[in-house]
Amino acid sequence: HKLFRQIRYMRRTASVNIVENEGSEKDGGIPHAPAAFGDYEKREFCGVFGIYSFAGKGVAHDVYMGMMNLQHRGQDSAGAATSDGREISVVRELGFVGSVLRQENLSKLPGHVGIGHVRYPTIGAGGVEDTQPVESEVGGRRFALAHNGNISNYGRVRKIMEQSGSKFCSSCDA
Repeated sequence: HKLFRQIRYMRRTASVNIVENEGSEKDGGIPHAPAAFGDYEKREFCGVFGIYSFAGKGVAHDVYMGMMNLQHRGQDSAGAATSDGREISVVRELGFVGSVLRQENLSKLPGHVGIGHVRYPTIGAGGVEDTQPVESEVGGRRFALAHNGNISNYGRVRKIMEQSGSKFCSSCDA
C-alpha cells in the first residue's frame, strides 16, 4: 500500500508544477517543496524534442512533426536548431509551430541532428529574445540549447553571474 502511494505521488509530481519559493536568509535560500497535494497546480510547460539520424539524413521535417505533437505544451513561441556536425542553423520566432516552422524555414535547417522547443512563458518578458533554442559559444565551440523547466533561484544566480561579468541575451532562465 505504501509503494502504491509513492508511485501515485511520483506520477502526480511528474505532471504538475511544484510551487516553490526561494527560501529565506536564515535557511540559506534553499527552496521548499509544498507541504500537501493541495499546494500543487497543474500546468503545461515548454516542450522539447530532440532527434539524431544515424543514417545522416536530414531531420528538419522530423523536428517539425515532433514539435507539432508538443504544441499543446506551449503556444508563445517555437523554434528548432539543426546541425550537420560543422554548422548550426536556428529558426525561432513568436507563434505556433506551424507558422514558425513553415516550409521556407524548414529548408534553412540542414543537418542530421536537431532539437526543437515550444515555449510556455513562466519567467521572462516573453519577447523574441526569450524564444528557443538559443545559440551560443563557449571556449570557441558553438552549441544550441533548448530548456524546459524553471531554475528556482534564477534571480539570485543571474545577479551573481552578472556581477562576475557574464552577459545575458534574454530575460528568461534558459
